[in-house]
Amino acid sequence: MMDSVRSQSESADSAVVVTGIGLWTGLGTDRETTWEAVKAGRTALRTLDAPGLSALGPCAGAPRAEDGKYRIEEHHDPVLALVTRTAHEALLDAGLLPLGSHLARPFDPEHVATVLGLSKGCLRQLSRLAQFGIEDSPEAQRWDRWFWPNAGASRIAALHDLRGPCLAPIAACATGLVAALQAADLIRRGVCDIALAGAGDASLEP
Repeated sequence: MMDSVRSQSESADSAVVVTGIGLWTGLGTDRETTWEAVKAGRTALRTLDAPGLSALGPCAGAPRAEDGKYRIEEHHDPVLALVTRTAHEALLDAGLLPLGSHLARPFDPEHVATVLGLSKGCLRQLSRLAQFGIEDSPEAQRWDRWFWPNAGASRIAALHDLRGPCLAPIAACATGLVAALQAADLIRRGVCDIALAGAGDASLEP
């Protein structure tokens, strides 16, 4: 889930509002598909046929994006594709793509925050390290910025040139809520005018 939130005025005491939403859930790969499924009462639970996962029984696995637009390099984690897609949808829904094109006044990228947590981090990478060991795993040679729990926040801030505070809260299932609260607090304190807030999780690893 990703939200684009911003203040309604220059005042740090003004209301903080959500202006854009992006979703990639067990019910759909975007906001509208997910919402229609919720209204129809559909469930995301199903038995997965992926190797090593079928024995787990019903799981709420997110469907794959059909357009392939958000595929990432093999050594990156699937959770990064998830947050890349949802961040794009939230910014588009908020009228911020192309960046600043629909705002009443130009905004300073230095005053746009990114608050994005990955809940449990990049679990596919950690799973591969556990499976192959530090010495044999190619991932062990890539202890770069795309491996760590702040990978999502760093990736999105770099992709969209958001130069304000870049935070990566981790609070298990509450990560998205904590991110939204932190983003709202940054806006209320006048640290930033706009914040992209949310969380991603891709935990289905054998």
